[in-house]
Amino acid sequence: MIEGKVGNSDVRWAALFAYAAGITSTLADLFLIAFFVLQANNPVEGASFGTANDLVGSLGAAFMIPVALALSAWLPDRTTTTITQIVGL
Repeated sequence: MIEGKVGNSDVRWAALFAYAAGITSTLADLFLIAFFVLQANNPVEGASFGTANDLVGSLGAAFMIPVALALSAWLPDRTTTTITQIVGL
């Protein structure tokens, strides 16, 4: 399932981080749904699905950084590519 060019370990790590980002993003979405369904109308003391959504969503975004760095190796070496990467940061 996780294969790269000639067993490149960077690709393997990027794939694992991509899976982790997908799982944490799905979990963050579930926390967001729980927030709107359960807490929007009846706030419960001590439990905040909104805060959990923020924390898990931030973790999912952090997991995408190694993926973007690994995929940047396949981008063409042009000025427009470099500018687009800088703007994306």
